[in-house]
Amino acid sequence: MAFVGIECLNVAQFLGGQISSTYTLESAQRAAISRAYFAAYGHAFHYEVDGGRFNPSNKAEDHPGLRVHFAKIRKEQKIASELEDLRFLRNQCDYHKNFVGILAQSTKEALKMAAHVINYLK
Repeated sequence: MAFVGIECLNVAQFLGGQISSTYTLESAQRAAISRAYFAAYGHAFHYEVDGGRFNPSNKAEDHPGLRVHFAKIRKEQKIASELEDLRFLRNQCDYHKNFVGILAQSTKEALKMAAHVINYLK
């Protein structure tokens, strides 16, 4: 099956608001932010590749390369900024233990930015 950004976003939204005995809210929120980043990035990546506007290297460098690509397009600089902000939040969730104090607000922001990227690039 092909990558579907909105489905990844739906999973992120589900994980961001659920509590169960098998995982903590903190774990769900960290996962939601990570999935929100990949939902937005994956959607933007395929949108630009499929449209012939971005030539991927299929390496990790495509992540910053895609942000630079959008930054060069005046009307899409907000997309570049949101992808960068989402990447920053994802890195905070994945690599920093002391992110808990702002986790709930960051989850809301990440889900909102990912939804904007996906809805803008239709």
